[in-house]
Amino acid sequence: MLERALGRHAQPEPPLGPAFLEDLHWNLTRLIGPMADVLIPEAASELGVDPGALTRSHLGRYLANLARQLPEAKQAEWQALAELLEKRYG
Repeated sequence: MLERALGRHAQPEPPLGPAFLEDLHWNLTRLIGPMADVLIPEAASELGVDPGALTRSHLGRYLANLARQLPEAKQAEWQALAELLEKRYG
């Protein structure tokens, strides 16, 4: 905020990158199969971003969006995976 008031612009937050997307895709596909290919971009579009543009500040909301799309029977396993993803990339 102070940076903005002084006329300096903060550096844009870098995207999580291909490593995150590959990790997410592998784990989500293992959990729910090919439906992961639909849910990954859909959850990102709910935030108004492309999956490749997700940043740390999006991560919590993005993982919550994915959780809402998963069947009840997969929620416990997803919660464990989401916690690992947050620790690794958050």
